[in-house]
Amino acid sequence: MQACEAEKVRVSSDAIAHAYPSADAYMAEENARALVSHRSQKDQRLFFIEYERRLLRAAGVKISPKIAARIWDRVRTSPKKMALYTDVIPAINYLRATGLMTGIISNIGNDLEAMVVSLDLRDRMELWIGANDAE
Repeated sequence: MQACEAEKVRVSSDAIAHAYPSADAYMAEENARALVSHRSQKDQRLFFIEYERRLLRAAGVKISPKIAARIWDRVRTSPKKMALYTDVIPAINYLRATGLMTGIISNIGNDLEAMVVSLDLRDRMELWIGANDAE
C-alpha cells in the first residue's frame, strides 16, 4: 500500500486483498512454465513488475508497466517483517497437544529459517520447507 501511495496510485487494502487470488494465479502459471526463483535477475524483475500490474488491475486500478516497475522497486527495497496472528501460537500448541506434527510450507525462498527463528517458531515446528527446498 505504501508503495502505491508513494506513486500516487489510489487503491484500498480491501481491493488489494481481493485481487491477490488473480495475481497469484499468474504466479502459479509462470512457476509452472519455469520457476521464477530460477530465472535471471532481469527476468525475475520483469515477472514481478507484471505481477504488480496484474494485482492492481484485479483491484480495479489500471497502471502502466513503468508505474508498475516503480511500485515493484519500492516493494522490493522496503523493509519486511513478518508477524503472527494472535491465534497462531494457541493453535500450534493445540495441534501439538493432540499429537500432530507441525510444520511450515512457504513460498519464501531465502532466509525461511531466519524467519522461523524471528517468529519464535523453531521449537514449535518439526520442519519447514521453503521455495528453495522444493523442486
